[in-house]
Amino acid sequence: MGGKVGRGRADVHRAAEMDANMGRAWAGLAAVYANQGKPSESEKAYREAMARIDRMSEREKYRTRGAYYIVMRQPDKAIEQLEQLVKLYRRTPRGWRTSRSRSSTAATCRARSPRGGARSRSTRRT
Repeated sequence: MGGKVGRGRADVHRAAEMDANMGRAWAGLAAVYANQGKPSESEKAYREAMARIDRMSEREKYRTRGAYYIVMRQPDKAIEQLEQLVKLYRRTPRGWRTSRSRSSTAATCRARSPRGGARSRSTRRT
């Protein structure tokens, strides 16, 4: 893969190799995989990022958890994290870009769900 996406993937992959404990590098790699339509690789990389979340800033934690829950098809948890990101980092342009509206986040999670949006028992509201 060439262009900016290919270079971006190579950069975050190299960062993860240079410092395997750098959670944001794993989260960046997971985002690249998700954008390329590679859900299993994305999930794997997000699990690596979540295992290293203690090495991230608070802002990075919200971004990473929000994206992780989108990929893992848990829209309620994703919304909670992204709303908190926007609330706490309202004046940060990147905070606005990485957050999504409640309906958009839920729609993204449903679209990525292999069951077309059906919730598992553990995520159903009672």
